Formats: sequence, C-alpha cells, structure tokens
Amino acid sequence: MTELTNTPHDKIFRLSLSNLEVAKDFLKNHLPKQILKIINLKNLTVCPNSYITEELAENLSDILYKTNVIHGKQDCYIYTLVEHQSVPLWNMPLRIMQYQLAVIDTHLRQNPKQKKLPIVVPLLVYNGTKSPYPLSLNIFDLFHDLELAKKTFAKPAYLVDVTAMSDLEIKKHNIVGLLEFSQKHIRDRKFFKLTIKNLTYMINQLLNSVPNQEIANNNWIKNYIIGVLHYVYYFANIVDDAEFYKELEEIEFIKKENIMGALARKIENQGIQKGMQQGMQQGMQQGMQQGMHQGIQQVALKLLQKGIERSVIIETTGLSAQEIEEISNKKMD
Repeated sequence: MTELTNTPHDKIFRLSLSNLEVAKDFLKNHLPKQILKIINLKNLTVCPNSYITEELAENLSDILYKTNVIHGKQDCYIYTLVEHQSVPLWNMPLRIMQYQLAVIDTHLRQNPKQKKLPIVVPLLVYNGTKSPYPLSLNIFDLFHDLELAKKTFAKPAYLVDVTAMSDLEIKKHNIVGLLEFSQKHIRDRKFFKLTIKNLTYMINQLLNSVPNQEIANNNWIKNYIIGVLHYVYYFANIVDDAEFYKELEEIEFIKKENIMGALARKIENQGIQKGMQQGMQQGMQQGMQQGMHQGIQQVALKLLQKGIERSVIIETTGLSAQEIEEISNKKMD
C-alpha cells in the first residue's frame, strides 16, 4: 500500500478500504444495483499503484480496485475517490473524468495489445462540513451552454474525410477547397496535367471569392497558396515539373506576386540545406570542405533536372557558371 498522507480522514479511509472484506461490503452497499449485477466482487483486488497524476493526487485520496464482468473476460475498474475539503470543488465532475481517463490510459500502456477500453466506475465519498454535498456531479452542469454541450461533449468527432469527397463537392468550397483538393490527391500514383489544371481552378476560385482589396492588403492568401503548392511539389508524384510550373504561371496573381519564384527559392534553400548536411556527413570521411561542395553539386544537379534556371542556381548555391555547365554535361551523359 502506498504511503498514507493528507488528513486523518484520508488515512483511515485508505487503511480501512485497503482491506478487501471492508471494500467488498462498501461496494455492495454503495454501487448501483445494475452495476453490482454484472461485476464479480469475488475477484476483487486492490491495484498496488496509483493510476492518477500527481497533480490530482494532491487533492484527492484514491483506492483503485480491479475486477471482471460476470460471464465475461473484460476487466472492470471500480475507482473510489475521497474528497475531504470543507468547500466542495465546483469542477469535481471534470476531475473525476480526468481520473477515469488516467486509469484507462495506464491500463492501455500496461496492456498494449488490448484494443478495447476498460470500464471505470467512479465513487465519490464525502464527509465535508456542508451537508449534504452541495454541488452537482453532472459534468454537463459545468458548461455555459448546456444544450450545445450535450450535442458535442463525449460524442463522436465530426469527420471531414477528404478521401471520400468528390472533386465536385470540394470545388464548392471557395477557400479551403484548395487545401482539401491537395490533400485528397497528394497520394495519387501520378499527378497528371488534369489534376494540375484542377489545382489551378481551385486557386482561381479562391482568388475570385476574396475581395481585391483584401488580396492586395493581406499576405495570408499568398502564404496560403505558397504553402499548399510547396506541399504538392514536395509530396505529390508530379509527372511533368515543367507543366506544373507552366500551368500555375498562367494565373495572373501567381505571376504578379512571383509565387513560383518564391516557391522555387524555398525548395532550393531546403535542398541546399539537405545537401550541405549530406556533404558534412561525407566530409567526416573525406574532408568537410570537399564533402559540402559535393553536396551542393548534388543539389545543383537535382535543380537542373527540375528545370530551374541556371542563374537562380548560381545565385543560390554559389557555384560558378563553369561548374554548372560541367554538372549539366554530366546530367546529359
């Protein structure tokens, strides 16, 4: 049994209810009949370690019992909580739920192969100065909007499954449709011209849905488009990079804001950083300077293969025009 702390009330409570015979009688008298009918108190055991966080344990004493459901193999936890404060806690329902989740989480960590959750039945024992217990134990009473809480709390999440949405449905979403379309098609085996054209359609639709003044005065649109295109360029299986650039450059906003140039620089910078890291690793064996140079050359080769202009590659990598020419010749070989 863990060390007894806090008040004398905690001490006698835990000392008494750590005795299984006392515990069984306590549960028989205080658990609802519908629960007593389905659990097997003969197999009741006291869990040796606390299943709760230290923060919660500072305010509440706990004893955790483990048993099973009659005619079933599922574990069932009976969790008893003691509250000895003279002023009852307004958020006690939330704290009890935190206890329940802590027990479930510990159970799953100790039994990683199990795919079902155990039942945790909380009991709160109170012997404070105010009688009877003056506050609600219904967690819904803690919310400002009771009706909204009942519709949302402890309910299944509202699922947004982009894989099941049709392109036609996505195209109805003026702003977020660009993100949804990209995420839906990012794992396509091939990112063909038609997909790219649909991508440009989504960008045009986004631009047409936002007032010109907002487009001119806010960077969020530009940053949003660059972020999505960067995501697509890096993770989609684009068949033709040149076609990708060509189609998008036809959008006036992208051309005016030099978005493809900004995207290219972002991709190049990341590629150079990766190349330098690779170069540094090679340099551990062959000399750091030589390794970094080789890494940059590898990046330059990849950028050439992507069709990036040589002037941009020279400016970004620091390589000479002659070195770029030599790398280009190797590419052709």
